[in-house]
Amino acid sequence: MTTLEKSPPAHLERLQKLFIKLLFCEPTRAAYCQSPQSVLSQYELSPDYQKVLPDANSEKFKVEAHGRRMRIFKETFGQFPKTIEALDKQLADSGGAGQGPDFNSFLSSDAFTDPGWALPAPDGSGPGYESVSKFFFWIRDVCGLTRSNAPIPLRTTAYAEFAVHLINTSKTPSDPYYAQFSKGVTWRETPGASPPWYVVTDDLKFGRIISASDFQRFSDWPDMDDVTPPGAPTEPNIR
Repeated sequence: MTTLEKSPPAHLERLQKLFIKLLFCEPTRAAYCQSPQSVLSQYELSPDYQKVLPDANSEKFKVEAHGRRMRIFKETFGQFPKTIEALDKQLADSGGAGQGPDFNSFLSSDAFTDPGWALPAPDGSGPGYESVSKFFFWIRDVCGLTRSNAPIPLRTTAYAEFAVHLINTSKTPSDPYYAQFSKGVTWRETPGASPPWYVVTDDLKFGRIISASDFQRFSDWPDMDDVTPPGAPTEPNIR
């Protein structure tokens, strides 16, 4: 029997996570190229597993990894162009790398590799194969967009761009989860404070409401702060 055939499911899950990290997380790939056994040990995998993993330092692997990263970038940038632009500006204004989150930080994060950080994939491909919601939840977490001192311009931009994604997804054949967004969504301008509120309607019209009585007719719409990842799947997601 091969190493894979003899492997229990828990080992295969850790192996899959490491493989994904090698593809998308440059620090992990660099560490693995320098000391494969050390990285395998961190993932509680025996040295034998090096035989079933690709050569992460080969040109073929680097090309594949670059292609996969670019595909994720296009998927997320297509939905969050202004949010990513704001993050880039934040990095530039604060002196460069290390002063805030960037796209590579997202690809290296647990939010990206953990299937529990994603909403259901609209195409039914299974947990963990949808990156738009992962990016939103990651931004919301690392930038503190649900805290009372949240950066309001970034919060407004990220929430508005993700709202468009949720509403558009609800209009196409998709996982039934998205039906709840078919009328529109809301969120408070400042977390925990109201008014004002923002609303995005089913025809993608944006509004800012400062009157509680005016907001009443939207009060049963989903609040963007309540949209959360459903949690890690109970069944292993080995593909």
